[in-house]
Amino acid sequence: MYEKACAVGAGSGNDFRLLFGVECARAEGGAKASGTPVVAAHLWASDARPYKLQSGSDVKGDDNKGRGGKTMMWRGAFASEQLRSSMPYTWLGTDLPDAQRGVDHGTQDNYLPGNAFDVAFLKVDSDKAFDVAQKHGGDKLADMPVMYFLEWNRSDNNLVWHVIYGISRNDAKLAVDVDASTGEFLRKEK
Repeated sequence: MYEKACAVGAGSGNDFRLLFGVECARAEGGAKASGTPVVAAHLWASDARPYKLQSGSDVKGDDNKGRGGKTMMWRGAFASEQLRSSMPYTWLGTDLPDAQRGVDHGTQDNYLPGNAFDVAFLKVDSDKAFDVAQKHGGDKLADMPVMYFLEWNRSDNNLVWHVIYGISRNDAKLAVDVDASTGEFLRKEK
């Protein structure tokens, strides 16, 4: 019912664009884009909590290549301890040949609890994480696409933005970690 939120017409009586707060055909930061799947995930399971969020790459029409902390696609995965399951969600800010803009979900899967986090820890959006990463070497990689991964770091007990300069984590020219609660620089890898 809540899939493809932007495709629902405003006159239908069920304008999910208003429910999810989705502004279509634009890039968004991770926190704003993840807020829309949070609502959808809670319709799936009332105890749903995210355990990862990542930006999409190579989305047609996403000319900024993740620069500035914004992108046209975000993928998140949510876990339910009650259901012992996880559910992936995708937020698209534009139409693609095989998907419409808005929120859509994937297939329910098994999940072992452990790394899900409370969204209250997410106080710093990907645009601020990008600004921090720029100050720690990212400014020297002006034409490089940027990807974002948000996940709970169990060893340090904190929520971390991984700002990746490159087309994948494995081939990154630079990776900068930023605390998603405080906005503080944590470390960088080359």
